[in-house]
Amino acid sequence: MIDYGIDDGFIKSIGDTLKPDTSALFLLVRKSQPEKVLAELSGYK
Repeated sequence: MIDYGIDDGFIKSIGDTLKPDTSALFLLVRKSQPEKVLAELSGYK
């Protein structure tokens, strides 16, 4: 796969700290207003 801009080491380090039955979502937002994206995601933990 092509590296899209999120550091692989960072993703691995987060993955290593996740507890069982949990997950992490990585978003790389381009050509958008970050505050609008964050508002849409505000209902999630």
